[in-house]
Amino acid sequence: MPVYYDKTKQRWRFTFNRVIAGQRTRATKLLPAAWSRTKAEAYDRAETSRLYAIAAGLERPEPSIARAVELYLDHRLPKLRAKSHRPKRITQELAHLAGYIDRPMSELSAVCREYAEENPELAPATIRNRLAYLRAACRYAWRKHKLTPHDPTGQMELPLVSNARDVRMPVADYERKILRKIADLETRALFTLTFYTGSRWASEILPRDPEDVHRVGDKVLLQVGMTKNGSPRLVPVHPKARWALEHLPFEHGARYHYDRFKKVRKAAGMPGLWIHDGRHIVATDIILNGGTLPDVAAALHHKSLLSSERYSHILTEHVERVLFGIGSRKMHTRARKRRPGQAA
Repeated sequence: MPVYYDKTKQRWRFTFNRVIAGQRTRATKLLPAAWSRTKAEAYDRAETSRLYAIAAGLERPEPSIARAVELYLDHRLPKLRAKSHRPKRITQELAHLAGYIDRPMSELSAVCREYAEENPELAPATIRNRLAYLRAACRYAWRKHKLTPHDPTGQMELPLVSNARDVRMPVADYERKILRKIADLETRALFTLTFYTGSRWASEILPRDPEDVHRVGDKVLLQVGMTKNGSPRLVPVHPKARWALEHLPFEHGARYHYDRFKKVRKAAGMPGLWIHDGRHIVATDIILNGGTLPDVAAALHHKSLLSSERYSHILTEHVERVLFGIGSRKMHTRARKRRPGQAA
């Protein structure tokens, strides 16, 4: 039979080598590690029938998932922002799926399940991100290149991930232990602007130049992108971060600044702290000081309130402290200290 057990790879392998209608048709595929002999032989029968039908002209060849990824990498990625780290990251993430995507598009949902099952050592968030990039590639190939007659991603199932984020660090501590310890002034300016505007450092702050700074009276605004309707998206610049505007435009790329951040977090004894955690610190501080989830969404430029709901547990804790404080001596003391006629 064309299917056999590859001892080197320790997996079943399907092979096909036949002369059909005067033409030789070859195919080979390393099957998933979790497949049994029974499943491999069933695949052999189905795939052999399909290849015979294609070679005989009875069936059109089905596009592969790999072809969709190829179209995405060749046509979509070059259009992303050149200064952003996303194109390189997407390419790297999709490369991890290389052993799974050399299959027909109709098996996309099965590929997702198998990748999740066969990589239990990976965090659910990692698996979800990689499969999300795969979904984007297949959907792009369908929409822009008509690779399939319908959306092939409809049956995809991505792992559930808990997005609750809780980075408890006072703003003063972050400023003292991280921002002020960055020796390189350009890097310090980049992450100071990032922190005090609640923006994303690589995609929203790093590409900025002096023309993006707008002054209206005493206010200083920074354009960090465009809204969906094509108007500039402006964010207020905190007084503590306005000095950083003098360093626009930034001369160095993302890797240069990221390496210097890593040195500072290591020196601070916080190797698990990420640049993006600055946004979580800002969100937590907003809520603990009486802000709401819409306030967080506005400050962090979330496109949907769903993104802000990851901080809902912090809001619940804050409300609990307020409610549990009803009738406490501390609250009565505050009430007595109010001046006559002062609003409660």
